[in-house]
Amino acid sequence: MKKYTITEVSEMCEISAPTLRYYEEEGLLTNIKRENNRRVYTEEDVEKIKYLKCFRELGMTIQNIKDELSQKPLDNLGVRQILVDHLNFLEIKESEIKKNILIIKNKLSEYEEK
Repeated sequence: MKKYTITEVSEMCEISAPTLRYYEEEGLLTNIKRENNRRVYTEEDVEKIKYLKCFRELGMTIQNIKDELSQKPLDNLGVRQILVDHLNFLEIKESEIKKNILIIKNKLSEYEEK
């Protein structure tokens, strides 16, 4: 099994080493092995990091990700359900934002008329 250093993973996944350490501190990356007191990542770890990066880029908070991963496995079905859940959340937010924009536009028109 191939092993990677934090520098290699950082470059492969385009994510900073401090972010990888933070994910570990937050419990998103668990069971990261150590050799000579240095982190050693497996292929499985790298795949998980890629998912975590994707989730963060989609606007999910660390807590959202923790909650989702506590309920769903990080396999194809689990990832699909996490994405569906987040899409539903974003659609609700979009609806709320559109409603608020309309309210603001109506209020602005009231002020323009006076």
